Amino acid sequence: MDFILGLLAFIFVLGLIILVHEGGHMIFAKKAGILVREFAFGMGPAIFKKKVGETEYSIRILPIGGFCAIAGEEQEDDYLEKVQYVKLKFKRGTVTDIYLTLNHKDAKDLEMFEVVDYDLFDEHQRGFLFIAVKDFAGNLKKYGVSKSAMLHEGKQSIQIAPYDRTLGSKSLWDRFMVMFGGPLMNFFLAMLVFVILGMGQGFPKYDTNRVNVNNEYLIESGFTSGSYIEKMEISGYSVEVKEYLDIDAFLNYYLQNKVTEPISISYRNNGESKQVFVSPQYVLYNMGIYSDQRTEEVVIGYIAAVDDNMSTNKGLLSGDKIITINGEDISNWLDVVKFANNYVGGTGTDADNLNFIVLRESNTVLANPPKNTEATIVTSSNEDIFEVLVKRIDDKETIEIVPKTIGTTDIKFTYTLENGSTVTDQYPVTIIEKDGKLSARQTVSVKVKPYSKSIMDTQYDIERNKIRPAGVALGFLPSREFSLHKSFVFGINQTVNSSTVVFSTLQMLFKDKTVTIKSLSGPVGIYKITSQFASLGFLPLLGLLGMLSINVGLLNLFPIPALDGGRIVFLGYEAITRKKPNPKVEKILITVTMFLLLGLIAFVTLNDIIKLF
Repeated sequence: MDFILGLLAFIFVLGLIILVHEGGHMIFAKKAGILVREFAFGMGPAIFKKKVGETEYSIRILPIGGFCAIAGEEQEDDYLEKVQYVKLKFKRGTVTDIYLTLNHKDAKDLEMFEVVDYDLFDEHQRGFLFIAVKDFAGNLKKYGVSKSAMLHEGKQSIQIAPYDRTLGSKSLWDRFMVMFGGPLMNFFLAMLVFVILGMGQGFPKYDTNRVNVNNEYLIESGFTSGSYIEKMEISGYSVEVKEYLDIDAFLNYYLQNKVTEPISISYRNNGESKQVFVSPQYVLYNMGIYSDQRTEEVVIGYIAAVDDNMSTNKGLLSGDKIITINGEDISNWLDVVKFANNYVGGTGTDADNLNFIVLRESNTVLANPPKNTEATIVTSSNEDIFEVLVKRIDDKETIEIVPKTIGTTDIKFTYTLENGSTVTDQYPVTIIEKDGKLSARQTVSVKVKPYSKSIMDTQYDIERNKIRPAGVALGFLPSREFSLHKSFVFGINQTVNSSTVVFSTLQMLFKDKTVTIKSLSGPVGIYKITSQFASLGFLPLLGLLGMLSINVGLLNLFPIPALDGGRIVFLGYEAITRKKPNPKVEKILITVTMFLLLGLIAFVTLNDIIKLF
């Protein structure tokens, strides 16, 4: 089910972005009087076609990509150049159909002609099209050709494109708008999406002490959305809450003064005054770690859905108890906060990783034997604790031992190497019963790569507040109001701000080197991200849609010949020099850069696939 949801989300997000982009090209092309032959969603063979007016609309088998076939964008084929005989269909003395396939089912009763001369392009801009032919008796005839005449070859039919219906015949401004139309519509889509997002989520009201609750632990304690916070208190410090900003001030005091005791919260709900003691949740934004509010121990509540630049999702697990970080003992969450706030990061190498030692509960015990181990012997002080089972996993470099009974022991793993020498490792392990199942408690080493400082500098919440590396939260959110005016302003601001994030990321990629090319995502990576956001709900998916639409719009404006931005550069050259670029040079540049882009896409796709394993 998750796979289907992720796939549908992927098709929806990517498909809508592409449709809007190519739709922008089509709208401005038609406005300029340019022939748009086909508007396609997807790639590969067509599974659906329908012609409306001059344009054929199609859905293709692969729901990735799409295109808008504009006459004159590429060099037009000369179909008559390769034929000697044709059949013609007339309407009021003007040729409306030219059959290159003589046995075409619609041309069986038509007369055959030998082609002598023709001009279906109006190359010299004389204002008319013609075809000169010889009939069966050898008589020379010249016929006018309709500007919307159809060419038929086999099962393919294509409308001719006279010069005045092609891209090249139009003014610089018209051609610019055709090229810019795709990215422009991506920006409009993003703004519209952000407006809808603003309407759906509302806007925080900071001038009231009424709050919403998004924390299951608080809800279990009897706290519900719509409650009014009246007072927050710890030993020696209390705040009368009049507005939401008072809550933020209290939590800042709590964190800065390294308080660890639960907070007394007095609140009112349905006219009844109540009190509850709540331990704040520590949030490590640059590590994607959230504390578990149900215990005072340094136990991870959950791991955020972070991108592949961060290794937290690949190593740390919900329920892990943090023992040490980089060899330093961790006694409380404030110690973890210190690491989060002091972490700077750099180039993204392994040297920037933090080494976490965690206590983990699992159904198995794992050990890491040396490579090329020939034989393995497992011993313990109490053999009843484990099944007599040794299982190799993880490409034959990890040993798995299954718990049998409850108890505590030191497991000794003795490895016999190829040269006959032995290596022994010892692990203290406790077997417990949890939820009716036997589990093993064992320390595990995990590499965690947080966001670097340069990346954190680009991170903002939905209200454009800069996100700090670490903080505390109670699960309160301000009550929200819904406003069309604020949603419209929010949509514009989010579009602008999201655009700046793209440029900041590019700076980190090319200048700061804090983001590598391996961080880029192709179709597989986008599918993974859309799946994650789809699982969070429709509104988060809309936010991702807006951000990706901006990415597509901006990237297409890069001055790369194969992209819209490259075509715009060619137009700029024409505007300055008053002459068109050499078509051969232009074609070579477009072809070369297209192959380079395809190579980049192949690389990031392969990298995405590798990340899955």
